[in-house]
Amino acid sequence: QYDLIQGYIDQIDFPVGNTNIPIELFTNDNTGDVEFKAPEVQISIHNAFGVPLDINVVEFYATRQDNSLLNITGPGVENPWKINHPATPQDIADTTLQVINNDNSNLFQIARLSPKEIYLNVRGLTNPDATLETTNWLKHDSNLNIDVEVKLPLYGQINDFNLQDTLKLPSDSIPEEIDWLELKMIISNGFPLDAEIHLLLIDSTGAVLDTLFKDQPNLLQAAAVNPSTGIATSPAITTIIEMIDEKATENLKNASHLIIDANLKSYNSENNVAVKLLDNYRLGIDMGIRAKAKILVEL
Repeated sequence: QYDLIQGYIDQIDFPVGNTNIPIELFTNDNTGDVEFKAPEVQISIHNAFGVPLDINVVEFYATRQDNSLLNITGPGVENPWKINHPATPQDIADTTLQVINNDNSNLFQIARLSPKEIYLNVRGLTNPDATLETTNWLKHDSNLNIDVEVKLPLYGQINDFNLQDTLKLPSDSIPEEIDWLELKMIISNGFPLDAEIHLLLIDSTGAVLDTLFKDQPNLLQAAAVNPSTGIATSPAITTIIEMIDEKATENLKNASHLIIDANLKSYNSENNVAVKLLDNYRLGIDMGIRAKAKILVEL
């Protein structure tokens, strides 16, 4: 056991570790094009060893929904990362922030391809300059930690971005007495996004029984946007009336699952207008239902 070792420990190549970073934004992504103006991967290296250190990237890639790999390349990835170290054994760990962005990598192109995960594997090299006069030190509790964070600032544009999700329907979701339904929705959309949404009714065999809202080409209309700032200025108000006739109501009763299919497009994306998605945007829905039902009255 030791408390402190001082001297020159030579050049040692050693594995630092690897990590997977899931990108949940694209979990239900099907197709489409999302463009982020300033994607970043921030790597924080906390070094408590008193040794000059280089970090070298062994593997750095993104995985798509079809499990194909996209290598992240560029000088920010391929050049060694010079890692700070504390000057004396009494100092706490020193932190080096390595940022991979549009300026030093192909991350912009990678982010446009809707990756579901990013994988990073790195190795370390002590005393990369091999200066024998350098005095190294390490304590019994010295360590090296790396934190990785993927940042996708919601500033950019979306073209025909398709999302799908599947919900299980309860067997008694629609009472047998109902003949038909009529839905009326008043939607206040404060987001700068147009949305075409279809609800696919699926039976237990996976067959599509019916599609709701198929005649509503733009269920959600995008809020107005100030083009100079990309910020939504006023919500769009849309009134939707959807008639679910007797046949569609019967299909709804027989459906076991509901597939939500949403196709998104940001405000004026066809003219390359970039928008910002902020946490103060709101979506409000007022809904009323009118139905015809059979009721047996016994006198």
